[in-house]
Amino acid sequence: CEGAKIESIAETDTTASRMGDRVMVGSACNGVNATVPGIPGPLGVSQKLAPGAVRFEWGDGLVGALGGRYRLCWCASSLLDDTPRACGDPADFLVDAGEIVVSGPMGGQSWFC
Repeated sequence: CEGAKIESIAETDTTASRMGDRVMVGSACNGVNATVPGIPGPLGVSQKLAPGAVRFEWGDGLVGALGGRYRLCWCASSLLDDTPRACGDPADFLVDAGEIVVSGPMGGQSWFC
């Protein structure tokens, strides 16, 4: 069996996202117990948006999360006064930027390969 990869999502050419911003795949964008086990990256957080990039990337890790609907939670790389932010803690991702659907086994199912 092979898992799926999050290749790239969240096109940013028409949004306010800028270099260094990140998104997190979460169960909610409330900063509390929002992480989803099995999403690549530390705590399901994307890599920093690269200069000139229009998509967020999660690298080469495979998705091992249960199938379901999850939220894309956004974090700006700096505050309004340009103070940098690390965007490394779920509490930093409070802006709901959309939904991602993971297709695959739901809880209670067994799959053999």
